[in-house]
Amino acid sequence: MRAVAALAGLLAACGGTQTGGGGGDYRPEPLEGHAFLRAYGEQNVSTFGEVRDSETVLPLMREARGAERKTLQRELALAYMVEAEAETEPRKQRRAWRDTQQAAQRAATRVRDAWIRAELDFVQLWAAWRSGARNASRKAERFTSRHLSGGDLLLMAWAIRGEIALEAEAWEEARTSFRYLLGHIDHPLYAYALFREGEALRGLERSDEASEAFEQARDMGCDPEAPPAVLRIAALAARQARTDVHLDAAGKPRPDSCAPPPVEGEGEGTADEGWTPEE
Repeated sequence: MRAVAALAGLLAACGGTQTGGGGGDYRPEPLEGHAFLRAYGEQNVSTFGEVRDSETVLPLMREARGAERKTLQRELALAYMVEAEAETEPRKQRRAWRDTQQAAQRAATRVRDAWIRAELDFVQLWAAWRSGARNASRKAERFTSRHLSGGDLLLMAWAIRGEIALEAEAWEEARTSFRYLLGHIDHPLYAYALFREGEALRGLERSDEASEAFEQARDMGCDPEAPPAVLRIAALAARQARTDVHLDAAGKPRPDSCAPPPVEGEGEGTADEGWTPEE
């Protein structure tokens, strides 16, 4: 039972389901851009880290002044963002996103630190995108042109530009946005960007190039050290490349295009066979 539970946990982390037993067919869940990027942010970007809830922060702000108040204003904006993501009732969620944007705007007033300003602008962009605001695309364009040293936030802003363009079926704009991420070959979002570029190329009816992008993303799932997020993207890309995906001996999804792992002990000599040094 514990093994089954562990396997279920891994499948949930990778975003897919298994059919059949043993190393049976693996079917990845469809990719939701906002959920994928949020999961990446929670693991890699301090903006998405743990913060106190708004009910805790608001009373502290009433007494705070100067730099302390500015710090709390930033924390309040991040708290509202977390709470908006957790809200399930549409009307309350829309209000939470509005509160997020307003809090981030207030916190950004007279801020000189480049990183904090970029972070607060990103929070406004994220809230606009997640709430479906009409100005989300404009905010994304503004962020990518202003915060050139924004690090992961800049890459995520380009990803948001691409997601917005994909939804609008603006295929060339989407491809251009995701190609910015492809300039960072060792970045964790590289496989995701390859997969999304393939979707944009398919929308442009450039089938051969789309297939190449999907195959490249698929093959990233063959790396023994590939993290769960890359394995999930590789499984999705494999489906587009018409390649089956199965669970390996460790319970990780691998495209069938991967070379089989070496058999333990294969090719190794023993004391009684193979080459031995001359005496």
